[in-house]
Amino acid sequence: MKRIFTTLFVIFLLSVVYSQKVLELYTIQDSLISSGDTIIVSGTPQTAEMVSHVKVKNITSNTLEVTCRKWVINHVPGTSDVYCWANLCYPPNVTESQVMYIQGNTVVNDFSGHYYPNGISGVSVILYTFDPRGGDTAWIYVKYDATGQSIKPTLNSQLYKPYPNPARKEVYIPFNIMNVKKTSIEVYDLLGKKIMTQPLSNNSNLASISVSQFKDGIYFIQLIADGKIIGTEKIIVKK
Repeated sequence: MKRIFTTLFVIFLLSVVYSQKVLELYTIQDSLISSGDTIIVSGTPQTAEMVSHVKVKNITSNTLEVTCRKWVINHVPGTSDVYCWANLCYPPNVTESQVMYIQGNTVVNDFSGHYYPNGISGVSVILYTFDPRGGDTAWIYVKYDATGQSIKPTLNSQLYKPYPNPARKEVYIPFNIMNVKKTSIEVYDLLGKKIMTQPLSNNSNLASISVSQFKDGIYFIQLIADGKIIGTEKIIVKK
C-alpha cells in the first residue's frame, strides 16, 4: 500500500512540473501561498476541532474545473479528519472531491480542512492538492499540531460547549480563563471568514453572542487568550 502511494505521489509531482500554472492559493488574510508551503494549525489533544482554510484563485480568464484531493503524509492513530470542497464535506475514507467550477479571475473560499485530535497528542500532516483540468496542480501541506506546545500550560484556560446548539437567537459560551491579560471570542463561518470578535472580561466565565443576524449554517467559535487559540467549538444556527 505504501509503495502504491509513493508511485502515485511521484506521478503527481511530475504532473506539476510539466503543466501550466492556472491557480494561486491564499491564506484567509490574503497572503499568497507558494505550492509546497506548510500551514501550521496548533492546538492541544483536548481541542475539539482544528480547522485550516485556504482561498483558491483562478488566474486565467476561463472557467476551470477543479478537484481537491487529500494525501495523508502522516496521521496519528486514533485521530480523524474531514475536508470540505465544492459545497460538500468528505469523510476520512474519501480522498477525492467532486468538481468545482471556478470562473475566470475569481477567488473562492470554499476549502476547509478539519482535524479532530480526539484527546490524543501528536502531529499529523496532510497534503491537499487542487487539480484543475488543463493546468497545473496547486498544493499545500497542513500540519495539525495537537501537542499543545504552542499554548502555555500555566494559562489553565478552557473553552466549554456552547448552548443552546443549534441556536436561533443567542448562544451562551462557558469558558475559564486564568493568568491572562487579553481574551476574546472570535466567530468564523464555514469558509473561514471572521464574522465577529467579542472581547471578554476576566471577571466573568460566561459570554453570550447574538446570532439573530447570522444566516443558517455552521460556525466556529474560538477562545483567544493573549493571542493564542485556547479552544475551538462548533455551533449551528438554525431558525
